[in-house]
Amino acid sequence: MQHINLFAKTNFRGEGKIFGIKKKDRRLHMYIIGKTGMGKTSLILNMALNDIYNGSGICLIDPHGDMIENLLDYIPSWRINDVIYFNPADINYPIALNILESFV
Repeated sequence: MQHINLFAKTNFRGEGKIFGIKKKDRRLHMYIIGKTGMGKTSLILNMALNDIYNGSGICLIDPHGDMIENLLDYIPSWRINDVIYFNPADINYPIALNILESFV
């Protein structure tokens, strides 16, 4: 079922079914809303991990830093060399950017 990003299990009418979002639908815009503690972060993490385990790349922009720290703990060892962790707030490892550098 790699054409569907599975991320949860429902218990609708006493029947447990795994469900998710079709990958073609995820290429469109998504808007995830809910109160604090309703599972927005868990949803995003589960979808990201599903992509990682299926060999896809992801880009996660996390303004607070909590979600990415959580995600890094679950990246499988066979994908760890694919990770580029870009943290502009990290003063110990600043990102260098030369806007005058030629890309010829």
